[in-house]
Amino acid sequence: MSKFISHCNYCAGYFFSQMHFVIEVQQINFERSWFFIEKKHYFILRSLVIKYGKDIVINTVNKIVINNVKENE
Repeated sequence: MSKFISHCNYCAGYFFSQMHFVIEVQQINFERSWFFIEKKHYFILRSLVIKYGKDIVINTVNKIVINNVKENE
């Protein structure tokens, strides 16, 4: 999980995993955005979703994104 968190912090992207390599995450300013991720990210996220569940992965990514936004302000 720590490799995943480090990678997300590096990318500061908005991730989610399912069949379409797409994630939707609520930004801190409540705008919606989509980010198409590379195939390697899909496999990392797919593995995490299978192991931990979709809700846990989404919540973790949301926290990372919010922390990155706060750090960049």
